Amino acid sequence: DKLTISNRIKSVCEILEDATLAVRFPFDSILTLVDFGPNSISTSASSYSILSVGHTLQAIAFNGSNSYFQASGFTQFRINNQPFTISL
Repeated sequence: DKLTISNRIKSVCEILEDATLAVRFPFDSILTLVDFGPNSISTSASSYSILSVGHTLQAIAFNGSNSYFQASGFTQFRINNQPFTISL
């Protein structure tokens, strides 16, 4: 569980995101491997770089055949051995 106190009224979109968001990797900072969502999911990556084409720091590029971005810790969602979807 997570409790936050805000000194302003949140929009409907903000409330919906707070209620349904599992992880968030915005790729718009040097903290690419940090989950900015509510669950602080652990991550690791290898052989990648941050692209700054167009908007600054908004993409991750894989540099080889052994490159990866891995997020783990989804067992807390009780989806062990169950299919789930990742939307990009």
